[in-house]
Amino acid sequence: RSNVRIVVDSRESTHAAFSATHLCSRPRMSIYETKFKQASADEMGALEESLPDKILDIDVKLGTAISLSEAETRFTQKLDPTKPTPNETVAGSLSTARAEAAACVLNLRKIERFIQLHVPTVEDGGNFGVAVQLEILKGVVERRTKVKELFDGVAAYHKDRAALWKDVAPKTSTDHVEATTKETTADDDKTTTTKATTKTTDEKKRVATDALPDALAAIAALDVSWYFHAFYVLEVVRDAYIVCGDAVAKNRAKLERPKGDSGSNSMTMF
Repeated sequence: RSNVRIVVDSRESTHAAFSATHLCSRPRMSIYETKFKQASADEMGALEESLPDKILDIDVKLGTAISLSEAETRFTQKLDPTKPTPNETVAGSLSTARAEAAACVLNLRKIERFIQLHVPTVEDGGNFGVAVQLEILKGVVERRTKVKELFDGVAAYHKDRAALWKDVAPKTSTDHVEATTKETTADDDKTTTTKATTKTTDEKKRVATDALPDALAAIAALDVSWYFHAFYVLEVVRDAYIVCGDAVAKNRAKLERPKGDSGSNSMTMF
């Protein structure tokens, strides 16, 4: 009887050990799969809902552009070599484009984050869906990088324009002017004393010279070039939204569940 009891206890012990090992081997849901993944899915859903309005809004802004020949005529007429002034039309267009580019970079990062948090555990086989994820992710990263480069480049406009104005704007010269005053005094014995005082002052003068026609033309040409650049940035941003949004919409199931609902995919590339 004691032997039988020992065998039974041994079996129960083995079963308990197996159950404990099985439970420990189950993957635990990390904070990345719960809090962060859900937050990313929520912001992705909000972005998808807002994309059509964003695209239409940029289209409206693109529709305000005037032809480059008309822009050149307007910008040239406004140039006064005696009064350096900013080109508010170009500066405003670039400010709008820069703001849209900044928003686009952050929105594309949301798509990247959504895809990356849905990449499953690395396994052998059944990776077709993962390949789709990585291919779309690559395209989003490339467009985001391009938009970021355009965003960074906008800052060069004011620096380049200021450099051109130096050749056109009136120059300031400083003249040193000396003035001598004499003061004569007489004491009690009627002796006179004369004291001379010299004072030096600096006088600044603005000297306007005839501006070279090519110097003014260079400023106008720069304004036209950057005016075109502003609308080019808007087009790149709009197209990034269209292409990336379309890729996500067409492959949403693969992006969320790259291995299917069952955790595996019968279509495999490996």
